[in-house]
Amino acid sequence: MDEASVRVFETPTTGSSGIRPVMRVVADALPDFARLARRNRRLHALERVMQHANDYDEWREAAIAYDQEAGLEEWKISDASPYYDHKLIRRRLAQIVGVREGGDLHRVMFALEQGLHGNLGHISNPALYRFTRFGTKRLIEHYLAEVCATLDWVCDEESGDVSLAEKIEFFEQTCQTFGQTALMLSGGAALGIYHMGVVKSLWEHGLLPHVISGSSAGSVVAAVLGTHTDEELREIMAHRRPLVGLIRRNTARNRACLLDVEHFDRVLRERIGAMSFLEAFRHSGRAINITVHPCDPMEEGRLLNYRTSPHVVLNSAVRASCAAPFLMPPAELFAKTINGEVVPYLKNRRFLDGSIGDDLPIRRLTRLYGVNHSIVSLVNPLALPFASRRVHSGSDVGAITRHYATRLFQETTNYSLQLVQKGIPSDELRFAIDKLRSVMTQDYRGDITLVPPRRMAHVYGLLRSQTHAEEAAFMKIAERVVWPVLEMIRNTTAVSRTFGACLARLRSRRVARRVH
Repeated sequence: MDEASVRVFETPTTGSSGIRPVMRVVADALPDFARLARRNRRLHALERVMQHANDYDEWREAAIAYDQEAGLEEWKISDASPYYDHKLIRRRLAQIVGVREGGDLHRVMFALEQGLHGNLGHISNPALYRFTRFGTKRLIEHYLAEVCATLDWVCDEESGDVSLAEKIEFFEQTCQTFGQTALMLSGGAALGIYHMGVVKSLWEHGLLPHVISGSSAGSVVAAVLGTHTDEELREIMAHRRPLVGLIRRNTARNRACLLDVEHFDRVLRERIGAMSFLEAFRHSGRAINITVHPCDPMEEGRLLNYRTSPHVVLNSAVRASCAAPFLMPPAELFAKTINGEVVPYLKNRRFLDGSIGDDLPIRRLTRLYGVNHSIVSLVNPLALPFASRRVHSGSDVGAITRHYATRLFQETTNYSLQLVQKGIPSDELRFAIDKLRSVMTQDYRGDITLVPPRRMAHVYGLLRSQTHAEEAAFMKIAERVVWPVLEMIRNTTAVSRTFGACLARLRSRRVARRVH
């Protein structure tokens, strides 16, 4: 071996010049890795705080700190994103600011009429809330705040050029065009306790929608909301548990169903009284909608509310919506006469579980109330296995895969049940299979879908009556599910809530002027 070869061979082991560059890189990298490790430890600690937070304020503080620690504030400050039209929103914001600064009420109202849309530039896209733990783009938040401030200014600005009647007409028409949000509570037996936690969180933050639908277990919670004012709800949320003790097993020797119907009816009347839909609306101001399904296979399901069935007694609608094969028998609907007497609503017709035909009646809510945005609290056990437990956009690969996998399952199940149905001679069994097909092929998604954690759905018996402690614990679980999407709900409902508040103030002024 020559001398040069020896020098090359010895350099890595005996010479120091070859090691120095490597050592310099390692020395430079170690502090960066140490900082990264410290940051990851802090992020994990903040995640644990969010998971076990006792209230929303504690969760919110940890979520904001997480975004700051993870460097996500820069994403919020930057306008650009492929998930919405930031240039359109920036132009629209400048236009609204400009006309309001001009102080011309007519011009401001015209600008709002021409350009106010519920999902302008896709600013309600759930993907815009996927990257951060709290909030979204500053541009979106600024735009929504400016729109709401401008609506308040139009409402409260005193001007001889625009009369009170003109303002009311403007707000009513623009509000109808803009649309509103509905809360839809699915069926799910005793898992309906999850709905109470969702409702509690929304109500405490002033985000409970005016339009609420409920099927089966969801109808019980909807009825509680519809028969109590906000002041009365305060006591219920703090002390009383409206679902405790509602379900009790039937212990009769010759029982025809698994649940004690008389006990259910008695406790239900104690909890929600005997108001009609119209009386409940006048009492609480909430538009409650309950789905029921007829026993007659030739009839379509019904959506009962203060518009379509104003005098139907609410507790009879809930009883019918909760009826299910083997659990509780079909029930009759009752209504109040002009003298207040309770009589059968449709003689010789009985109804059962509303979730069979239309668990989440978004189309009919759209037609009746102009609903174009929905929050779904989903506990239906047939839908839970396919429900996503994360916020995603329609362009997300996982969301698309999940959607078509669910579609494939629904189509194959429906086809298989059709084949089975044709070979069954019993009319009763064919009817049961037909209803099962209806349940399996429904769409259980909302714009925002709130799904209980898997551990809750698995450990909680569908037909078990809950104790006060159990209800409180599961309500807290449900509240924690709401917290991560609370800012999205706050933003997507901000304008419609402002419309409602402005209309309430204007109508109060109209009443006051009539009195004087």
